[in-house]
Amino acid sequence: MSDQQLTALNLELMRCNSQLVVDPANSENILTADVDGTIISEMRLLDLLNRYSIPFQEIIFRYSFKGIGLASQGRYWASFHK
Repeated sequence: MSDQQLTALNLELMRCNSQLVVDPANSENILTADVDGTIISEMRLLDLLNRYSIPFQEIIFRYSFKGIGLASQGRYWASFHK
């Protein structure tokens, strides 16, 4: 993914109270999005990421994160390759 694509994706996420965040364990190859599930369902996120040519088979949804704990109510994390 180019820097322009990353910026565009993050702007789309930010419009929906979500954002790309740094996952210290995988920041080199993996992107993680902190997503407001009350606005962006998992299916809607898959559609959004598909527009950026991210294969849905490589997306991992998490509702708890080692070292961080449980996601806030209505939120989840989604991790995928850059």
